[in-house]
Amino acid sequence: MPDFPDPASRKRRRSTRRALPGADEREASRPRIPRVNISEDIFEDVEEKILRQLILRYQNEEALGAGLFLTPVSAYLNLPALRAFWPLSSHDHNGNAYDLSGQGRTLTPTAVTYDRQRFASVAIFEAGSNSMLERADEPGLSITGDLSLGCWLAFDGSFSYSSIAGKWSAGGAGGESFELHAYFSAGEYYVEFSTHDGVTQFDTTLKEPSGGVDFLNTWLFVAATIDTASQQQTVRLNTSTRTTAAPAALQPTAAAFSIGYSGYAGSYLGGRVASPFLCASALPAATLEQLFHATRHIFGR
Repeated sequence: MPDFPDPASRKRRRSTRRALPGADEREASRPRIPRVNISEDIFEDVEEKILRQLILRYQNEEALGAGLFLTPVSAYLNLPALRAFWPLSSHDHNGNAYDLSGQGRTLTPTAVTYDRQRFASVAIFEAGSNSMLERADEPGLSITGDLSLGCWLAFDGSFSYSSIAGKWSAGGAGGESFELHAYFSAGEYYVEFSTHDGVTQFDTTLKEPSGGVDFLNTWLFVAATIDTASQQQTVRLNTSTRTTAAPAALQPTAAAFSIGYSGYAGSYLGGRVASPFLCASALPAATLEQLFHATRHIFGR
């Protein structure tokens, strides 16, 4: 017969077991985390780290030529009827700037150098040295209907007239189509978008509001659109805009598409350009506003 334990001893063993702690005892036994007064400096450090991560992501997407929606690069690549986007981080040993839209519209440089400033790849144009980026005319650049173009830009010093981008050659008849430029007059700086239908020139001019204080040596977002259906064109400087009348169609021209030069003497740009783009569509104001806010942190705006 098996030798079962004595019931009394089993009872004694049960009585020696440690009772589970109560709620108060459990609370008292928990390790205490000391309180720390978190200064604003710590938050600033965290924000800086987050910003660096965003910038690294931007740089990686530039190199890969792809991205997720609403990241800086994909914000450009998702623009409707995009004809070209030049991040200026991708160029060959001769300095030819590659088109990231995948349509092969490489720009040829003249007296242009490249650099990385803040968190952006930029092309540096030396005033008075015939600096430009250029591509010969082709069907994809001969836009006669709706159009949008723009870039981030920093002027390195005072100037009288400075071409930004467009198809506008010297010689008058047949050479003008569209151009975004800036000029100085009567103590004020202006950004202007000019278009031509073969008969009449249309100019939309926006005065820089700070009297030059926030214009020179400062990164600016400049853009222009033309809507041929409504016959309106708009010029933009950061978040300020002005809209006036536009032609029903742009004049076709064999002029090259140029950044930094229009073909007229003294029109060379002196400054830095980043992320220029060209679309065969009239981008809504809300889209350009979103593009400004999606990329402004890269330029310290």
